[in-house]
Amino acid sequence: MTPEGPILEHDPNPDENGKSEPPAQPEQVISTTISAPQLPPSHANRQINCKHEKSWWDKWKPFVELGGVILLAVYTGYTIKIYTANHDAAKAAHDTLGQIQQQTALMQQQVEGAMAAIITKQFRITWPRQAYLSVILDNRGRSIGSDIHADFRLARVSLRDQKVIGDALPNWEFSISEMGPSLDLPVERGIYLIVSEEELRGHPMPRAIKLTGTFTYVNGFRKKSESVCYYVLGAAEFRNKLGAVQQTQGPSVITCDGLPAQVAAYLQTQKDIGAR
Repeated sequence: MTPEGPILEHDPNPDENGKSEPPAQPEQVISTTISAPQLPPSHANRQINCKHEKSWWDKWKPFVELGGVILLAVYTGYTIKIYTANHDAAKAAHDTLGQIQQQTALMQQQVEGAMAAIITKQFRITWPRQAYLSVILDNRGRSIGSDIHADFRLARVSLRDQKVIGDALPNWEFSISEMGPSLDLPVERGIYLIVSEEELRGHPMPRAIKLTGTFTYVNGFRKKSESVCYYVLGAAEFRNKLGAVQQTQGPSVITCDGLPAQVAAYLQTQKDIGAR
């Protein structure tokens, strides 16, 4: 039987003591080659790369700039379009509002013209015992007139030069709370004056009482204010060539606008009578 155990390899070259040396280990070869560091790309290589990139940008730059200009133009046009649309819408709304206001004002004027109170004035002067200057008021509208107020100033004047003559006359002022629409129920207000009928008589033009002031009332819709200017004329005497009174006119009341025509009529009448 063969004994079990490790089998020793026999060294064919034992040493002097009869001992065999262990087998020599293989020598490790250490490479003495030193790797050189990697150098950066040369200037020529960089110039080639830059030229390549620059060449790409130069090709696409005009298209990019053109695209930017087109985008800016589109944005500007869109902005202008939005502004124009908003401006047109605002103008249309303003025009519509103006038309509505005009139509409303027109309707209000039509309603007011058909339904408002219309108070007329008719002045006259009489001498029952002394001069009595009065005004007859009529409401010719369809609404009640209210807050009626008159504030008149009186003065005796010469028609030739409009100068104030004689003593001062009192102011005339009155108020009426309201007047219903009726032609059958006029309202009269008046004032007595210390003026004789002879004082206003003249040849060929009479003397006059000038009446000015304001007349206000509410016509059912709004307050109305009217300027008042009248001449209350005395009797005018016209005489023939012999000096005898042949014709008399007056007394009468005319508006200030009608005075020039009335004065011309006085002069023409006297001229006609004198020529007979």
